[in-house]
Amino acid sequence: MKQIGVFLHPERSTNDYMLSSNGTVIFHPLSAYVDFKRNSIWYLKIEFPIADLHGKELPNEAIFKVDLTYAKNQFFRMIYKEIDRKKNTYTCYCNHVFFDSQKEVIVFDKRSINTNWSGAINTANTIISECSPKNPYHVYGEINGQITTAYWEDYNLIQCLFGTEDNTLINRWEDDVKQYHPTAMFDNFSCYFGDGTKYPESMKPRNIYFSTSSEIEDDSLTETMENTVTGIIPKAYNGYMLPNHEIVKSSKYDQYKIHRIEFRKYDDIKLKEDASEDEKDTAYDTMDQVYTALREAANKDLALEDVPEKTYKLKPVDLPQYKNQRKIIKPNDYIVLVDEKTGVSETKFYIESYKFDLIKETTDSIEVSELR
Repeated sequence: MKQIGVFLHPERSTNDYMLSSNGTVIFHPLSAYVDFKRNSIWYLKIEFPIADLHGKELPNEAIFKVDLTYAKNQFFRMIYKEIDRKKNTYTCYCNHVFFDSQKEVIVFDKRSINTNWSGAINTANTIISECSPKNPYHVYGEINGQITTAYWEDYNLIQCLFGTEDNTLINRWEDDVKQYHPTAMFDNFSCYFGDGTKYPESMKPRNIYFSTSSEIEDDSLTETMENTVTGIIPKAYNGYMLPNHEIVKSSKYDQYKIHRIEFRKYDDIKLKEDASEDEKDTAYDTMDQVYTALREAANKDLALEDVPEKTYKLKPVDLPQYKNQRKIIKPNDYIVLVDEKTGVSETKFYIESYKFDLIKETTDSIEVSELR
């Protein structure tokens, strides 16, 4: 039967001790699974008998240690617990410990100016160092592509990396995101976020192949046009817009029942007179150059946003011979569906989310998006 360890007083233990020790208490969970979501918080939900603690209290901030498919001895800190007095069980909800950094690492005003992805990662690590957190957080990530600028004001570390705000790493370096599809991977207090081919070997993305006819029991499609955009009204730094309220239109502008138009800011497009000294090299001399840059930026976005978003949910067949496929999946792998008759790869997806059962060591369904 699966055993999991919990450290009841992690504040009294070093991280090295917790890595080498089984835990204050070892117990047999009734259920335990990790909810993985791409570039978002990873959660552990675990239920076990109260009696397994042998009379000890389960304090706030207890740490559970579990093995994931790509890395053993991963720490999850308890956020809250529920007690079922009829069943005499605890149900605990925990987050992966790297996400403790959203409480510990904050930034009032920090800028990554005219730099690539790797430079922004260096800025993130400078922020960590300046905050002097209790835990040794560190971010690793290499991409030597797009040059742009981000302003991080009143953010925490997680917001800087992949929050929903405009100035986050994942939103400002959008060209790199479209090319490399970076998916954050975590090894306790370390985060790997960049070109996945440069991650440690066990974290590098792989293609996981499934036959559409024999290995996929069921699949469903969710399609939405909520975020479909066919026209952009671009705005540069300092509010400069195209003449005559020009809308940059995709080739599908008139294809749908309604025109789908958005205002969009491109704060990295600046006149030299508005730019700081550090930004002069990438700023523009004339308004005509600004207009050209705005049109190019808008067209680049439209090329990816003028079609409906499609999300698929795949349910692998629950048979012993296919268990290994579901047992080794990790969040940054790609799912490739193969036509069993021809052997030809039909479609490649990146993983959006899935739930991994730590007891059965398998996943029941995987939510994916088509790679474009």
